[in-house]
Amino acid sequence: IPLPANMPAVCAQYNTSLTGLMFAVYHLLLSKLTSQADLIIGTTTSARMNQSLKDVVGYFIDTLPIRSTIKPEQTLKEFVGAVAINRAEAYAHQSVDFPTIIEKLKVSNNPAISPLF
Repeated sequence: IPLPANMPAVCAQYNTSLTGLMFAVYHLLLSKLTSQADLIIGTTTSARMNQSLKDVVGYFIDTLPIRSTIKPEQTLKEFVGAVAINRAEAYAHQSVDFPTIIEKLKVSNNPAISPLF
């Protein structure tokens, strides 16, 4: 699906990247579909933070949970800005792997459901 030609202008208006805008829109869509304002959306990130792994062949990927909450009093611009902050904070801590997060949160290990998503 081609994006509208004015997407760069829309991103500039909301002071975000195309990825950030699409992530916020995706959050809004999931919120509408689930009737939940507080959501955690998982995204993937490279798990090659250690320089010793840069030449190793393999699939090094980790799940990065990003939590955002829609507040009724927020404007769309405020929400997009809040999502940008949440994404930046999550990426700043991407070296903490997903299993460690689950362990620290003491989430029950039920193989039938995802522990966070």
